[in-house]
Amino acid sequence: MSIQEACELISELRSQNTILQQENSQLRQQLQHQSKQLREQSEQLTELQERLNKNSTNSSKPPSSDGPQVVRPKKKPTGKKQGAQKGHRGTSRKWAKPEEVDETISSALREPCAHCQANAWTHLAWVRRKQVWELPQVQPYIPTTPLN
Repeated sequence: MSIQEACELISELRSQNTILQQENSQLRQQLQHQSKQLREQSEQLTELQERLNKNSTNSSKPPSSDGPQVVRPKKKPTGKKQGAQKGHRGTSRKWAKPEEVDETISSALREPCAHCQANAWTHLAWVRRKQVWELPQVQPYIPTTPLN
């Protein structure tokens, strides 16, 4: 191989090297763009999967939004009946003191029973008194401002 041929070969190799470097640069940019796109799609997929997996037991969504495919676990029977159990201390509103009562209404139960003429209290022996707490009627406050 002559010097002339070697110089031509070097020149050709340099031009090929330049072309390959440009192609390599383009491929790196394309890879970088695709990696970014893949990362964004992966984040979007994760977010969508999290949204899809949400139901009323692991979020603030109401049970009606779960749909028919969600099966809620049944409660294990405890052997107790529903409601208050025997021996439990009940809670109720405390009786108002006699001085706090606004009005005492005479009961119609003091009159004799229409069917047997017995004292009506005999049929309702467990009833002693009843207190009803009424809220006062709300009156709206309506201010007006004259514009002079």
